[in-house]
Amino acid sequence: MKNSVSVVIPTVGRESLYSAVESAILQTTAPLEVVVCADTLKPLHLPDDDRIRVVRVGPNAGGNVARQTGIEASRGDYIALLDDDDIWLANKLSHQLAQRRKLNLEKDGHWLLTTRVIDTDGKIRPLQEMRSGDDPIDVLFRRTKFREGTGKLHTSTWFFPRSFGMENIFDPNIRFHQDLDWIVCARQNFGSFTVEQSAFADTVCGETDGSVAKTISWRGSADWCLDKLGTTSSRIRGDFLVHVSFSRALSANDPKVAFSAFKFAVQNGRPGFYGFSTSLIKLVRLCVSSLSKNLRAK
Repeated sequence: MKNSVSVVIPTVGRESLYSAVESAILQTTAPLEVVVCADTLKPLHLPDDDRIRVVRVGPNAGGNVARQTGIEASRGDYIALLDDDDIWLANKLSHQLAQRRKLNLEKDGHWLLTTRVIDTDGKIRPLQEMRSGDDPIDVLFRRTKFREGTGKLHTSTWFFPRSFGMENIFDPNIRFHQDLDWIVCARQNFGSFTVEQSAFADTVCGETDGSVAKTISWRGSADWCLDKLGTTSSRIRGDFLVHVSFSRALSANDPKVAFSAFKFAVQNGRPGFYGFSTSLIKLVRLCVSSLSKNLRAK
């Protein structure tokens, strides 16, 4: 099983699962196996291939339980994660195995390889890949006008040693910000943790109704920030709160909720000028829009 790769796909049984699994088994460098972790009891529609294994969890156990169960059930040296609403281009695994060899990364090391993605709007993100040696916490959470669009480490691009996945586990109690939580914990617990992102855009992101990301409350997101990013700089906390948590508040389309989230961000962090100003503009626009609607209703 030299240099063998186990693909782990958590799923709730979406129709898009078939395409995701198919994109994994059709890689130019074939994976050892595709472990489908089904967080559901309903039957799954899958390609006919002996490399596909189904592991049942839950139902409703959560994405982290599914991912960690898949990692523990896998037999490969390396884990490649893929969400059930995304697909890979044919050379995704080949590119990452070549990158591992080029960087001379150890089979049992503490490292993560990622790629860029073709996002749901057809654009490639991040605009430019991480530079070697960049701190993933800084890249993910600290935002400026000139770095907008840089902080994207999509889980469907992740490639890492199985042994690392057994050390830095996906917390079963985390229901959102699961990918961010894993990276934060790896950064805090393993001083030698390395993240490398290639220039290739080998993953195509799907857009699925009912995803967990769309159900996150702003306060739940903010509480996670204070808990997990409490020892980081006030700038990082502030930028996360205005870019991520505040965005969740805006989706409620309620000026009072949005104002509470904005106030919370300023009180519990120190967002940069770009984050502060753009969020304030969005808040003002929401208030004006809401006032106009109320006046028209009268």
